[in-house]
Amino acid sequence: MAGGPARRQAGTGRLDKILKKGLVPIIPLTGIIEMANYSTKEFLRKIGVSESTLRRWLSENRIPQLNNVKRDWKGWRIWQDEHVEAVLEYKNRKWLSFKKKGEK
Repeated sequence: MAGGPARRQAGTGRLDKILKKGLVPIIPLTGIIEMANYSTKEFLRKIGVSESTLRRWLSENRIPQLNNVKRDWKGWRIWQDEHVEAVLEYKNRKWLSFKKKGEK
């Protein structure tokens, strides 16, 4: 097959060498990765607290990571996964401190 496309032998490429060593290749993603956006109602469902509790935490600035919440054109908050993680971490810390106080 003179002039045809050159065929690469299996097992000789860079990716094959990485896989043989038992490593996991990191392949860069192209394009934009969109983060999940949640409405306040969806956010409350994910974090498992009432709206009044969330509003109190916001007014008392109990979770500083929630200060950077973006808003849409109507002024409504757009919650993301990083906010969910921050609230769940806060709830976990709060629960552990409550549990320690109860133990004697």
